Parts: sequence; C-alpha cells; structure tokens
Amino acid sequence: MIQCDNLATLIYSTIASVGSNCWIYVNRGKWKNNPHTAQFFFIDEDEVDALPENEIYESEAGPHLPIKLHELDLYPWFESQTLVGVIENASIPQNPSQEEIERFILAANHYREYDDFYDYPSASQETRA
Repeated sequence: MIQCDNLATLIYSTIASVGSNCWIYVNRGKWKNNPHTAQFFFIDEDEVDALPENEIYESEAGPHLPIKLHELDLYPWFESQTLVGVIENASIPQNPSQEEIERFILAANHYREYDDFYDYPSASQETRA
C-alpha cells in the first residue's frame, strides 16, 4: 500500500506506477471539499488478500480494505492506469507546478463526471491555432 498525503506525491507515484494496476482510494467528501487536503491510498487486492481476516473489513463501497483505514471512509476513486491516462491527457509532468496541479484536479473531476479524458492542448497545438 502506498499513501500519498498531497497531490504532487499522488501524481509522482501514479506516473511511477506505470506497468502495475491497482485501485486508488480517497475519502470522496474530502476530495470534493478540498482536493489539496485529501489523502490517497494505492491498494493492491493481493496485499489485502494476504492480510489475516481480522485485519480487513468490507467497505461501504464493497471492496475489502485494511482495517487500519476504516475510519477514513475510503472509496475506490481511480484505477492507477486510468489515472495515468488522465495525467497524460492533461499534460501533467511527474513533478508538477501549482498550476499543473490545478489542471490535474480539473482533469480528474472531468473524467469522473464524463467518463472521458480532459485533453489539454500541447504547446505545438496552441501555436497552430
């Protein structure tokens, strides 16, 4: 399990995770109210399956999670490889600026609402327009 306590770390960790796929969990209320304060957890099902029965619980959303996370009210947010696509389509680098973090929030919300990637125009596309 990987825990990310800020958006820059989330972006870095997501890009670094290319090749593996697990669910990223978040407290949806915290994301909605202030994404900058949300915590994110990369949780692989195999990790949870390896835990003893008394160390897991069935979340309200259905998946089994480590019991130490129970009070955080986590929900599945993105599969890590889908979030890589969100990041790539929004042209977010692995070490984003504050402006790029704001664009990431826009792109993540766009995907969650429309089930479609937010395409940020690249510099070469902007010069052609």
